[in-house]
Amino acid sequence: MSSSANAALQALRSAVLDKEHDTSNMNVLLPGVSVHRHNGDAVQMPSIQSPFLYLVLDGSLTLHQHDGIRQIGPGHFVVSEIDTPAHGYIAERPLVALLVEFTLDEVASVLLEFDDGLPGTVFIGNGDPGQGLGIDERLLDSVGRLVGLHENPDDVDFMARHLKREVIYRLVTGAQGRAIVSAVTNLQDATEMYYVNAWIKRNYKRAFTVEALARQSDMSPSAFHRKFKNAVQMGPLQCQKQLRLTEARRLLLVGTMSVTDVAVHVGYESASQFSREYRREFGKPPRQDIASLQERLHHLADKPGRQNN
Repeated sequence: MSSSANAALQALRSAVLDKEHDTSNMNVLLPGVSVHRHNGDAVQMPSIQSPFLYLVLDGSLTLHQHDGIRQIGPGHFVVSEIDTPAHGYIAERPLVALLVEFTLDEVASVLLEFDDGLPGTVFIGNGDPGQGLGIDERLLDSVGRLVGLHENPDDVDFMARHLKREVIYRLVTGAQGRAIVSAVTNLQDATEMYYVNAWIKRNYKRAFTVEALARQSDMSPSAFHRKFKNAVQMGPLQCQKQLRLTEARRLLLVGTMSVTDVAVHVGYESASQFSREYRREFGKPPRQDIASLQERLHHLADKPGRQNN
């Protein structure tokens, strides 16, 4: 992050914290704009079926995803529920995050105004929705002016919608543009599948069948599976397996449970099946994988701290 962006982030952080009149877990600044403060070990990530901006202002958060472990610190953000795990684990307390929610209509109306086609970042964007990229100065400026409406309530009704459009524009034309556009496209085609995906996130330890989920959605199993995969980029059982294995990896990394206990805890009836699927997902058996991860983490911890740009 550049020095000017870092200064803008600190100004936004100070402005947001100054507006917190208590230490509640959640304070609403404006409709669709809220501050979330957490002091525990874990935090439930946004479960919103439309795109959002979840920006960390203070503390840091660890997200365990199927493709790796991501550290989300001040100035980093995620924009889509579909690729964000149900829970994050707080590494530095307190965690303070700003949540800006967008409706599908708000995002779609901005996209439709690109008369010459969507910006190139949508097609070559280097970020996925859950990666947690760093925010830039222009986006920070837009978010800061949106938050500033809290001091001028008479301006909220008119200005909030315009400033939210500006924030959306900055997101679409930034490194996360592809994530925002993909989220909207998928949602318009398969909003119901996002609710199903959220249910799987909450109930991944339970046994279920595609047929049962299809009946709840009043679809045939084949149509349901196709629609779910189009929205989430994987089938429902694969989604469940990834959630189970990602949580298992996290628990093994904590180191307080055996491989067998972890397998049972995340919903497996057979430790051998768990080990096979774990190796297929992460490339190594559980103990070997965790030993390798711990070695890498210790190596990173021994490195001298890096200076911000």
